[in-house]
Amino acid sequence: MKFMYFISLFFLSSLFPVFGQQASTFLYFDVDDHSLTVESKQLLDQLFVDLEKHSDYAIQIIGHTDQDGSDDYNEQLAQKRTTTVEDYLVSVGFPMQRLTVDWKGESELLFSDDSSSSKQQNRRVEIISKHWDYDNVDQLVSLVGESSPMQYHTVDTKESQFFDLEQGTSVFIPAESFQFADGTLPEGEVQLELIESFSYTDMVSQNLSTHTKDELLETGGMIYVNATADGKQLELIEGKSIELIFPVQNEEEGMELFYGNEEDGIVSWTATSESMRTTQVKNDPLEVDFTSILEYDFGIIEKPSIAFEDMPARPRRMKKPFPPSKQLYHGDKYDEMYKGYEASLKAYNEQLPKLAAAEQLWQEEVTRRVDAIEDFKKEVTEFKYATKLYTGVRTLEKMKDRRAPVELLARLFSFVNKPYTLNLDQRITYMNAFGNYTREIVDERKLEVYQREHLVQVKNMYPELKKMIKEARTLAREQEYARTGKIGSNGLASYVTGINTLGWINCDRFTNNRNITDLTVYQENDFKLEAKYYMIFKNIRSLYQGKRLTNTAVFENIPAGEDVKIVSVKVVDQKPYIAVVNHTLGYDEKIGLTYYPS
Repeated sequence: MKFMYFISLFFLSSLFPVFGQQASTFLYFDVDDHSLTVESKQLLDQLFVDLEKHSDYAIQIIGHTDQDGSDDYNEQLAQKRTTTVEDYLVSVGFPMQRLTVDWKGESELLFSDDSSSSKQQNRRVEIISKHWDYDNVDQLVSLVGESSPMQYHTVDTKESQFFDLEQGTSVFIPAESFQFADGTLPEGEVQLELIESFSYTDMVSQNLSTHTKDELLETGGMIYVNATADGKQLELIEGKSIELIFPVQNEEEGMELFYGNEEDGIVSWTATSESMRTTQVKNDPLEVDFTSILEYDFGIIEKPSIAFEDMPARPRRMKKPFPPSKQLYHGDKYDEMYKGYEASLKAYNEQLPKLAAAEQLWQEEVTRRVDAIEDFKKEVTEFKYATKLYTGVRTLEKMKDRRAPVELLARLFSFVNKPYTLNLDQRITYMNAFGNYTREIVDERKLEVYQREHLVQVKNMYPELKKMIKEARTLAREQEYARTGKIGSNGLASYVTGINTLGWINCDRFTNNRNITDLTVYQENDFKLEAKYYMIFKNIRSLYQGKRLTNTAVFENIPAGEDVKIVSVKVVDQKPYIAVVNHTLGYDEKIGLTYYPS
């Protein structure tokens, strides 16, 4: 849950972390039973103790049954098992906000055969636990915006180039735009670093605020642009500018270009008095031929399947016999025991080659099954990506008469070139392949077994279709640029600006509220530790980070009468604490903040 409570109170976009340490714990049940054994309770107690050692943690409880009984009955039984585990954890003090539950009935069997041992392992509750560790409030806050990482692009200095960023920003870079500080020009490729910041989570993680030195701003989005060549910093040549098109917006009057300057660790904004242009593409007259894309032959898209026979028994490893002890045996008894030892040793030596050969055959079967699983994973990836891509093309067909061609092509182009998130739980496949040998094979072979979503690179999939999309989009944008001198937009209404300075860029406008006030907040709890303070405005798109003093923070030059949410976070003994207050701004007020474990 890592900071999820903080985020939900923050009115921020939903974010479930894909990092941190994860593990699974299994509890098993008797037939038609949902009660916990003593051993299961002890296991849950220990899990709670272990998780409490970390800064933050969360668990998901998933109930399962075997295949006996009706679907409805098994669904109810799986729910009862899930509820039993949940109730026990809550009874011993596990925080409810860190629990999520689900139940699958018999839909996700580990084993499909009817043996008693297989059914026993199917009658289970899986507990997926995650934990995170952080040492201070800055590290805690930095984890919020994992959804907006640095993006990297490489451009040729001698060619003008268009490209789109992950959240929809379009970038146009003219040819020969960069120089080094001494005025010399780079040769070859330029490396660009870019960050998009459009949500509150993005702003928090990048330590951004919508505020100048003296006045609150309302933002339309922020972008960071930097350029280097051969590891050295570049700057824009005088007279050259990079054109940025912010993604689809609700068009607001008075939007201006601001440049960012870092002061005391927070980016502050300076107005350029340059108004943001807007571009509308809803009535774009360009004609784009979608025929080749819409008629692309995907072939037969079949869902792959995989099945295994029971894994053969692993050859038994013989123990090497040892000679009898002279301390235990004497005289004739010792001679008798020694003859037995010699016979056992002879049998052992005779069996070694046979055992080695049998082990080799067994290992070859393991290799065959591992290779089959890897091939299956590729087939599943291709199937799911093909299905998603096919749906995207069909959507294009439905929308082609209702949306701008440039917009549709830009979206399709962005979609087909993004890494694909594949939701594939390989544990079931491995269990079906190796049964009771699964854990030892995974450990011995050091296999990477995916349990949840992971990114899959899809660069080499459907290259012909991607080429068609790229060529159509390039042709359309060239026509648009030749006709209007502007770059086509990604959305129905977007802000457009040219920048002549690298760094943080802000599409903003002044709120122009004449009723200005200050607000001071202070900590009411006994512990006086460093904290972060945020003010989120409910009716305007603004986020203000308070200036920290010893045990207080001050929000200066803010509009009175606005409804806000004040959020503060701190770390106490490696645990996150949060204070949240809903407030309507009055004049020169002081508000106490009470912190609670999150």
